[in-house]
Amino acid sequence: MLSRLAENIYWLARYLERTEDTARLLLASAQIQMDLPAGMPMSWQSLLEILGASEPYRAEHGSENEPTVMRFLISDTGYPGSIASSAHSARENARVTRDLLPREAWEAINGLHHLVQAHEAGIASRRRRYDLLAAVVAQCQQIQGVLHGSVSRGPRYQFIALGRYLERADMTTRILDVRYASLFPVDGDDGDAYYSSVCWISVLRSLSAYEMYRQDLHGLVRGRDVVHYLLQGERFPRAVGFALSRIRQCLGELPAREGPIARLTELQSVLADANLSGLSPQEMHDFIDSLQQGFANLHGEVVHAYFRFTP
Repeated sequence: MLSRLAENIYWLARYLERTEDTARLLLASAQIQMDLPAGMPMSWQSLLEILGASEPYRAEHGSENEPTVMRFLISDTGYPGSIASSAHSARENARVTRDLLPREAWEAINGLHHLVQAHEAGIASRRRRYDLLAAVVAQCQQIQGVLHGSVSRGPRYQFIALGRYLERADMTTRILDVRYASLFPVDGDDGDAYYSSVCWISVLRSLSAYEMYRQDLHGLVRGRDVVHYLLQGERFPRAVGFALSRIRQCLGELPAREGPIARLTELQSVLADANLSGLSPQEMHDFIDSLQQGFANLHGEVVHAYFRFTP
């Protein structure tokens, strides 16, 4: 496969995952609005922090409020991390690789782009916004299903999976980084236990992990268990540990994997050796920062090995 096309497929997968993950996060924020005690305000700033959008948002809008933040994160094509921008980028990468993808995948990716465009005018309404976000998640899942079920297990599939799981691991750490700081101590021993429980449930829901967490752990939602489940766990597909193990499988099927595998091994060692119990918000932030730096290093090795290599 040409390195240019491999890179397009890799970024197609990353943008699709980014689109879905952002929609899931915004859906979870809508749910937490309903679950919070009456009179308790929603923190829109935390959404911007998770998505790395605080600075570009302030440069354009200033103070945070629900309609403006939601429009910025969903439909503002001037912000490259919005759902509209991510869906457009996924479509552009799919367009130049149409010959390598099942026809159904291209049609669904094109449909995702037009879905977001068609509903842009209605997102001021909470009901219509919720319907759009749910439709975006469903469309992304359809695309992932087509790719999983219809792409031969060769290099193109490995680059799709590689991009998907690297993007997924990054989003999981972003969510935990911001939420952990606002929910410390993690089990609400010194604060409002109900509020803490609601917010940790929101963390799980933002990653579609709530039902699997309850089935896997057979207990109440506790902060320290959520942190371990989403970082070091290897059973749930959106946990960082699971994502890294799948990335190793992908690299094992590709040539010239020595550099990426070395970076991945370092990253997995950092994660496996970490004692996550009782970390302060600053310690957790530093730990997650080291993971995200590891993701960046791994991405750099992937780019060097497959997209920008020199013979």
